[in-house]
Formats: sequence, structure tokens, C-alpha cells
Amino acid sequence: MIYAFRYALGRKTYAVRDVCDCLISNWDELGLISKKLIHKEIIEFRERYVKIGLGQNDNAWDEILNLKV
Repeated sequence: MIYAFRYALGRKTYAVRDVCDCLISNWDELGLISKKLIHKEIIEFRERYVKIGLGQNDNAWDEILNLKV
């Protein structure tokens, strides 16, 4: 799942929704380290790239950030 997550982060494709749905469905099965890593990478991506227009699919990533770690 981490591989798919990293692939989808920053893309403008249906894969983002698919990956987010998969993460949401399996969130309780992920370990604490994986959850923290996913949250950290979304936040870091936004800090780096949203200002240059790569912040598409923000709603999908917001759903992941709203999941409890």
C-alpha cells in the first residue's frame, strides 16, 4: 500500500481515489509507523508542491489526514 500511496501522491489520475479508498478501507490494519509515515508524506508534499499547482485531489488526501493515527 505504501508503494501505491507514493505513486498516487501528486498525480492527477483516478489512481488517487482508488488508493485513498484502499487506505481508508484498510486503515485499521496498518501499523502506527505506516500511518504516521503516510500523514507525514502528505503534509510534506503539500508544503513543497501545492504552491506550484500540484495540489489536485486535495479532498481525497484530506480524508486520509482526518483518519486517526
